[in-house]
Amino acid sequence: MYRWRVQVTSDDPQLLSYLLTSLQESPHRVIEEDKHYYLVSPTFDAFENLSAYPELSARADKLIARLNALLKLQFQTYSNIVKTNPTLYMDESGLLHLVVMETIGIITDEVRGYTGDNFFQHTAQSQAQLDFLSQWIEEGNSSLVDEALQYFSLPRNWHNLEKIFEIIAKDMGKKEDNRALPPGTFDKWTQGRAFGKQPPGRSFDFLQTAHSYHWSGLDARHSSVGSQKRTGVTPMSLQDAVEYITDLLVKWLQIHP
Repeated sequence: MYRWRVQVTSDDPQLLSYLLTSLQESPHRVIEEDKHYYLVSPTFDAFENLSAYPELSARADKLIARLNALLKLQFQTYSNIVKTNPTLYMDESGLLHLVVMETIGIITDEVRGYTGDNFFQHTAQSQAQLDFLSQWIEEGNSSLVDEALQYFSLPRNWHNLEKIFEIIAKDMGKKEDNRALPPGTFDKWTQGRAFGKQPPGRSFDFLQTAHSYHWSGLDARHSSVGSQKRTGVTPMSLQDAVEYITDLLVKWLQIHP
């Protein structure tokens, strides 16, 4: 029996049903009891009594953020799971305690339009897709991967997308310098279809759109007085930038153990 069970919910019941089956081989799972859904994890077992609840809650927040980021990467959906009341704690005598926690409101963003009644089940048939979720929900030895996924779980804006780009650029630069990757790999990944045809390419367009008030207005990373309107820029829409960074992030994850 699980010592801690963190109750979760979602704006999308299909997502909860999908997680029940897709994480069966993972140590971090979603279970259903009495028509409620709970997140369970062996990492929760380190918290041995009720006084450790604040640390447990923070650990659950981090795991949920990571899971939401992976779901967005895999399905390009903006549905989330969130904590809700109560958390269940079983003490050494087998007595079950209900811990009332702060309830986080469900964040609704751009919700993907479904083509059927079973979106997650229909789009998750391959073993590779299931393995992706199970593999990356487990934190590894790379703090950069953890940080990038945390940014990806946050609202989509130029600030968060550019931070992911910055992390990947720095990491791949080191790998290319150490010959762990062939020189030019990052440039090829970030230039897209225009690579070699319209220099300086898509990475230039992304960074200029993210940074400059002249292209992104109040959403840009810099104000009007701190921005340049450089020539040769093909501005990206925010949605194009999300797809651009999503593709880059998936490629980058594949080169990490």
